[in-house]
Amino acid sequence: MKRYEFGSSTLTLERLKTLLHYDPETGLWTWRVNKGRVKAGSIAGCSTRGYWVLRVDQHNYLSHILAWFYMTGEWPEHEVDHRDLDKGNNHWDNLRPATDVQQEWNKPPSKARPNTQTGFVGVYQTKGTIYARIQTNGEREYMGPFSTFEEAALAREKRARELRGEFYRGTL
Repeated sequence: MKRYEFGSSTLTLERLKTLLHYDPETGLWTWRVNKGRVKAGSIAGCSTRGYWVLRVDQHNYLSHILAWFYMTGEWPEHEVDHRDLDKGNNHWDNLRPATDVQQEWNKPPSKARPNTQTGFVGVYQTKGTIYARIQTNGEREYMGPFSTFEEAALAREKRARELRGEFYRGTL
């Protein structure tokens, strides 16, 4: 069972396109067929925890995953990310393939914990010396020493931008 599917199914692209239409400009789905009380042309799906979910042939699917399948003809290899962080915004231009790590990078910037000694994410002081660190793909990278916490934070921010590319979300 794939993460984007809540049941098991053999949904084909042909079957999907027979039942539903995806509008890449709006990100909305409409039914092409009458289904019980639901009439052709009506909006398909509902919002669940911020994600748009569609029920197709007794299986629930995340809208952004179905959009990827609908537009490319392939199920996503990893994840489908919302560029703007809005889980309900399924416009085609807002969707992009992403690994689990890239998904993590595209979360709202984390804030330093209030009890941190430096006030900056990834900046710490040991025996009076200031350092910065960043973790990517399970590997920690250390930078420093620095003269100030701010200098260390700026260096870490620059490195994060280099490592994370289009998935970069600043922390300063």
